[in-house]
Amino acid sequence: MRIFVPVGKFASEEDDAAERRRRLAKALMDGEEISVSPTGNVLTEEEKDLSSSGQSIVVPEGKLA
Repeated sequence: MRIFVPVGKFASEEDDAAERRRRLAKALMDGEEISVSPTGNVLTEEEKDLSSSGQSIVVPEGKLA
């Protein structure tokens, strides 16, 4: 039995979303303030400046291993 996967169907580990997830994880582990929109999306610095409704979360030190 063979499985054929069309070219381009597997996402690369090095896409924009993967990079954004890595930066978010690092920021959370470093205890940085993360801004979140009311819908739950994480905001970049530029998006945070444009939106006044974003809330921030900070992970207390020692809460993430």
